[in-house]
Amino acid sequence: MQMTELWRRGVVRPHSVDVACDMRAARVDENTPVDYLPIDNSLFANLIDVGLFSDLNGACGTLISDYEEEELPFDALKACIGIIECHETADRPPDMRNFLQSLALLEHTASDTGTPLIFIL
Repeated sequence: MQMTELWRRGVVRPHSVDVACDMRAARVDENTPVDYLPIDNSLFANLIDVGLFSDLNGACGTLISDYEEEELPFDALKACIGIIECHETADRPPDMRNFLQSLALLEHTASDTGTPLIFIL
């Protein structure tokens, strides 16, 4: 099963390095142990407007974009948190601030466990 069939428009953190390997090989199902942070269409549009994905791409050498799956590897997570925190401290609507706080927590957990974050947009 493909990741987009299970998690559409969101950020996924596999619970282990082994799970991350399974995800890369499309060996996933509804029981795959992950943390999932959904992004609704309105929030997604707002995140694009404020440049979050563009800033992440510039800092991390990724290509996070619409209709794509992009893995933010473990070694790029340190750069990621700086971008998230920068956006989090800016004047943002409550739904975006909540999302950014949840994304920062997900990033810290990924960093602590040695797992990537996967953006499925």
